[in-house]
Amino acid sequence: MRRYFYNYNGVIQFSECNSLEHSILLRIRPISVGSQQVEKEFTLFPPGYSMTQYTDGFKNNVYSGFFKGNIKAFTYCVSGLVQLSEYRFQVLPFENHIYKEHTSLSYLPSGYMAMAKTPAEICDAAFNSLKYTAGVTHVYTTALEAIGLGKGVCQDFAHVMIGLCRNQKIPARYVSGFVQGEGESHAWVEVLEGSSWVGYDPTKNAKIDYGYVKIANGRDAMDCPLSRGVLKGCQTESINVSITLQEI
Repeated sequence: MRRYFYNYNGVIQFSECNSLEHSILLRIRPISVGSQQVEKEFTLFPPGYSMTQYTDGFKNNVYSGFFKGNIKAFTYCVSGLVQLSEYRFQVLPFENHIYKEHTSLSYLPSGYMAMAKTPAEICDAAFNSLKYTAGVTHVYTTALEAIGLGKGVCQDFAHVMIGLCRNQKIPARYVSGFVQGEGESHAWVEVLEGSSWVGYDPTKNAKIDYGYVKIANGRDAMDCPLSRGVLKGCQTESINVSITLQEI
């Protein structure tokens, strides 16, 4: 068992606003289950926002918020302590099926990179199919498009690995969360091995043991964005996020 401190700070800046209406969904709270147990947690939201909390269909923690009025920025923070055992999560009864099926983001043609059959081999194939490059893909880039570019970010590496796993009939799912160090959020993959979900990081070509805090999972990135919102009465917005995860 290892203990980690985590801190997530987000700022959404608004400009040229007139009677702003802002609805937002946030997945920023680590789940507390299996090999990951949250000890303490503190959350902070700006006054005036009506915030509620619920669990979505994938068992992820979600904050839902709404604000109407004049505000220049939406600032939020979550921090706490979490205990991590070696990365492993229990499989729920319905999960074996839904994570075998392709989505539009994970689809790869049957037989593509078919020599990679085990999760470790597939992780290696995904890692070698792309060069990490920021700014060349976007949230709707598919695995096939990323491979065509030969470039991408962690989301793209994860979608490629998921697509290859599903072609081999291996249940695989997308995970958003924090990785040890400082920076932004990260994405990786969980695959079904026996009766447990185990983690692989195709961006780093590594099987996960410690140093990863899971926030949300789903079939692909569209199921578990850390933030998603609808804005009315404002011309532009900019988002800045900083994340720290440190072993203590």
